[in-house]
Amino acid sequence: MPSVSIIGGGITGLAIGAFLKRLAPNISINLFERSRQVGGRTRSTTEKGFTFDWGPNGFLSTDTTKPSPILDLVKAVGLSEDLVQATPGSQRRYLFYDGGLRPIPTSLSTFLGSELLTTSGKFRALLEPVFASRFKGEETVYEFLQRHFGTGFANTFADPLVIGHTAGSALKLSLDALFPHIRQLESNHLSLIRGFNSQKRHPDRRATLTSFLEGGIQKLIDGLNADLRKEITTDAELIALEKSSSNRIRLRFKEGTEFITDKVVLATPAFVSGKLLKTHLPDAAQLLGSIPYAGVRVFALGYDRIEVPRPMDGFGFLVPRNQGVSALGVLWSSSIFPNRVSKGKVLLNVFTGGTHDPNILSLSTEEALKLVQRDLEITMGITASPQYTGDINWPQGIPQYLCGHQQLVKQIEIALTDFPGITLAGDAYHGIGLNSCIQDAHRVATTLASELTHDF
Repeated sequence: MPSVSIIGGGITGLAIGAFLKRLAPNISINLFERSRQVGGRTRSTTEKGFTFDWGPNGFLSTDTTKPSPILDLVKAVGLSEDLVQATPGSQRRYLFYDGGLRPIPTSLSTFLGSELLTTSGKFRALLEPVFASRFKGEETVYEFLQRHFGTGFANTFADPLVIGHTAGSALKLSLDALFPHIRQLESNHLSLIRGFNSQKRHPDRRATLTSFLEGGIQKLIDGLNADLRKEITTDAELIALEKSSSNRIRLRFKEGTEFITDKVVLATPAFVSGKLLKTHLPDAAQLLGSIPYAGVRVFALGYDRIEVPRPMDGFGFLVPRNQGVSALGVLWSSSIFPNRVSKGKVLLNVFTGGTHDPNILSLSTEEALKLVQRDLEITMGITASPQYTGDINWPQGIPQYLCGHQQLVKQIEIALTDFPGITLAGDAYHGIGLNSCIQDAHRVATTLASELTHDF
């Protein structure tokens, strides 16, 4: 029986295992996770009536009745009836700018009345269809927005766009690698304004944040864990891969055990995969090690509703740099999914760190919490002490797609051909976020199922 070993029990590794079970039921699957529990950054904790998502708080879905990799996965583990969509009001988003929370405009009238841009900045942005042109080459997110909408627009919106996605800098991150769909809009319509207007004519394609009725995103991890309980081995840290006889691969684990397999999927961070490949694929290892990561520290703070002076009437807010606030953004979790808290309570997730403020990751919980509470007083007027606090530190949390990232990934894939049978998966290569990870997992599982059923 052909075999696949998946290294890494985060959401990508778990999804690959679940997809493979259904695409190729005659394949032997083994998943090895070095820690005591699976899930990686995708997990939730419920304490004192507050449900805190450590990482992603849901996934994007355009229509829960139509098939997609992530909905197929949810259905496979029997959770389709447990889905809940974010409240309609959570479509409203804010920026903390010039001392106050300003709504991000979503129509021409709100754009014209917005305090986020000067009159000249608005005029230049509205002339985007006139100035629109195709650019041959790669651009940073900032350069792309500046070319289309002007410097004022880019100064205000570029960093919030990437901070909410990668905690990185718009001056360094590749538009093509990070937001290929935006580049595709330019390719199809030349003008982004025309492209977005075209999309509005298809409201059925509008993505809505979706999660689960109880337990947060942990519900999906628990479902996958149960589905793969016979295939999962925890407390299993891989320390070496070696070529074995008959084109098979030998896995050596820290505790001294060995395992022989036909295919290996490294669903681990790029820097971990690089260390594992250093002996046999030094070129690939060096390339993998060159992918930078941003550290992120997330705080959850729970309050009585009456302790929060302003309405939490939306998704939350992001903070452009140079606004006197260290936080990257604040998610109004209980406004997005009211089932995350008990009645009369509210929950906020505060994101800090990133490439702009890495020092906060090294502070004690007490020191960092003081900064977070100061930020909440400045931005939302909250002076009360929280009834509940959670503190999660991800020192190497989110990969950064710098300019040249797509070419780098191609070079890594070429270097891997010197060691047949090894595949890379995860958020370091083709997309960041829960949806992208599961789409990548489906791609990898489909390819492996085809190869193994054909070759064996």
